[in-house]
Amino acid sequence: MAAQRNQGLCDLTWFEKPHFESVTDVVPAETIRQVFRRSFTAPLADIAARARTDRNPDPELRVHDFNPLIATPYIGLSADLHIAPLPRLVADKTSIASLYHQGLTRWGVPFTRDLGRLVEMYAGEQLALIPEAALSGEREYKPGALSVDWIVVLPSVVVLAEVKSARVAQPSRLTLPAFVEDVAADVGKSFGQIARTADLVRAGHPAFDDIPRDRPLRGLVITAEPHHLINSPIYRKGLKDPTVPTTVLSLGELEHTVAFALVTDPNRVLMELTDWYETRPVNVTDSFTAWNRKRGAHAVPRNPILDACLEPAAVEGGTGCRRRAQQRLTHSGTATGAVDRGVTASALAAQLRRLGVRDGDTLMVHASLRAVGPVQDGPRES
Repeated sequence: MAAQRNQGLCDLTWFEKPHFESVTDVVPAETIRQVFRRSFTAPLADIAARARTDRNPDPELRVHDFNPLIATPYIGLSADLHIAPLPRLVADKTSIASLYHQGLTRWGVPFTRDLGRLVEMYAGEQLALIPEAALSGEREYKPGALSVDWIVVLPSVVVLAEVKSARVAQPSRLTLPAFVEDVAADVGKSFGQIARTADLVRAGHPAFDDIPRDRPLRGLVITAEPHHLINSPIYRKGLKDPTVPTTVLSLGELEHTVAFALVTDPNRVLMELTDWYETRPVNVTDSFTAWNRKRGAHAVPRNPILDACLEPAAVEGGTGCRRRAQQRLTHSGTATGAVDRGVTASALAAQLRRLGVRDGDTLMVHASLRAVGPVQDGPRES
């Protein structure tokens, strides 16, 4: 907003002015200047040099080359005076996509690995809210071989969910063959994981002996960002067959799906969402519209985790989002039993085996049950 009001200009001495005290009382002026110089601005020569590197060899595609002003929207004119040629890019700098690239630039592979784990955990938090469902995590079915990330057991369906946080690389966004190749290495791998897990469940493998085999299997691939048209036949034909009806959802679409599952039949929601026909694409947005029409409602239902995170107490460092979401559901009477079901004993056993624990080993354990969370049929107070 400040960039637009000042024709893109920013003078770092402004932060010493009295009318900025409401900001600098929270974040010191010197900290703001350090962050600005490190992440928001660069000399004109550096920006020009970046614009000349990594040019697309195809002149017709160069219009899609990376704009270095996305990374540093300001150009330094002097030590304190800077200008943003495209002020709207200043706000984009604080977007989730921009924060991802800043983290990748600063920390590299450890950042993406940790982010992937967080995305996987968040997807599990959402799936744990589905009424009537028993949720369990990945299992090791042989040394070093793991199942899908989450298994959701409902009275009428079993859903195998694999979570992916990788983003499509810039070169892969420019042509259809490159995009399909990138997606095949990411989403296609998830389809293979779903297919293997489905085969093991059907075969009654001991690692999945608690998963019922008397109901249909469905698959979900949950991605951190949308993969537009990924559920269309033109893209799916080039991917591995997951062997069970499978739909790709972004995290945002998962949040909407869980919200609908809380106000209608979750079995029907997940069955309809994963219906797959080779002759037509799965349109997730159309599904949301149809469910709303059946409910006789205009607005989509609310997701309790998102609502809890936006409450002032959560923003200001109060109780965690998940705890507030659980409280909201418990107090409202919605989805009784949908939360705090906890992990299964078999899932914990699989995690211990991954750590190297084997049958017959003797362990001395000091554990925080609060950190582990509730365990189905776990310890109880006498």
